[in-house]
Amino acid sequence: MPDDAATQIPADERARLRSETERWFVHRGVPHLIADYSATADIWTRATPFLTLVLFAELFLAFGDRVSGWSQAVTFVVGSAFVVGAFAGVNALRRRPPLSLPDDIGWPELTAFVLVPAALPAMVNEDSPVGAAVATVVTNLIVLAITYVIVSYGMFPLMRWSALRFFQEVGGLMDLLGKTLPLLLLFSAFLVLNAEMWQVAQDLPGPYFVMVLALLVLLGSTFIAVSLRRERAHDQRFSSWQDVLDCCAGSPLAGVEPMDRSGAVAVPPLDGSTRRNLALMRFVGISIQVLLVAVPVTVFYVLFELLTVRETTILQWVAVDSLSEDRDVLWRAALFGNDLILTRAHLVVAGFIGAFSGLQFAVSVLTDETFREQFAADVAGEVREILAVRALYLDRLTAHAEE
Repeated sequence: MPDDAATQIPADERARLRSETERWFVHRGVPHLIADYSATADIWTRATPFLTLVLFAELFLAFGDRVSGWSQAVTFVVGSAFVVGAFAGVNALRRRPPLSLPDDIGWPELTAFVLVPAALPAMVNEDSPVGAAVATVVTNLIVLAITYVIVSYGMFPLMRWSALRFFQEVGGLMDLLGKTLPLLLLFSAFLVLNAEMWQVAQDLPGPYFVMVLALLVLLGSTFIAVSLRRERAHDQRFSSWQDVLDCCAGSPLAGVEPMDRSGAVAVPPLDGSTRRNLALMRFVGISIQVLLVAVPVTVFYVLFELLTVRETTILQWVAVDSLSEDRDVLWRAALFGNDLILTRAHLVVAGFIGAFSGLQFAVSVLTDETFREQFAADVAGEVREILAVRALYLDRLTAHAEE
């Protein structure tokens, strides 16, 4: 039988605990663990300020350079009135007051976000109104897709949480970096003092450099994702409610008792979106660690190249008579009677070395048995705490808990 003392939670306290617990989920980048998590009430409503900003930015862009003077002001006011009228029309369709802020956003609001801005450039674009409207529609659909992924999975809180967690465990990562640093330096020193590398950097167009970096990032991300598929941290179970309560000690539910402490811990299984959310949490955690190793390596080699690779050396390596001050040279300065020069090739070479170093570090992180055990244990502990909070949250705070 349930403990009567444990089951009595006042309605206002229950609402407060639920709100704090759901914010706790969001701050850890796992909003899909919230009960009845929906796009209309949870995702798009949180994205409303950003989407409103995009809407008015498109309004400015639509009329900014097509008219001037008072005509520009009048046109902008007319466009704003058109947007407000469309907003009121959607509210009327949803049986809300004309200028009220929506408490949930569904297909009518999203359709208006896509189509209303598309009508604005079409009204002033005399050359290609259809093309302008189609371009705006496609842009808004892309904005909605990216916004949905970022907001739905709490990407910004997840990255912040992962970065903080990285600095909490920086000692363990430095131990691993100490193991891989000798080979890393040998590998990277060969690249930075290789003439062919500087020739490639000198001739490589900027967009090609970005595409190569993207290819390396994609390769590293694929390796991390495939390696993490072997981990099954989300399949943990709890032997008793005491086990759950121990895991909840540092959460908003610390001190909350289950409905029946002596009963079995029975919670619904994780659905597909929740499993993906937990997998993304672990993926971002490793990716942040790799990034925070690759970036300092890149910065170090920019400074190293700045002091060691002189302009005469670059000219010999790349087989040119002089460097273009507009295209190649980014900065010049004098130090101790000698010239320092920073060129585009310095940044390209350092960027390549940083990207390769990050890829090598990712491989080491996921193949080094000692660190794998340490990282797996840390992630398992985090996931176990999250799942314990979810179990108590569903047992005490959701709609069916007090029935």
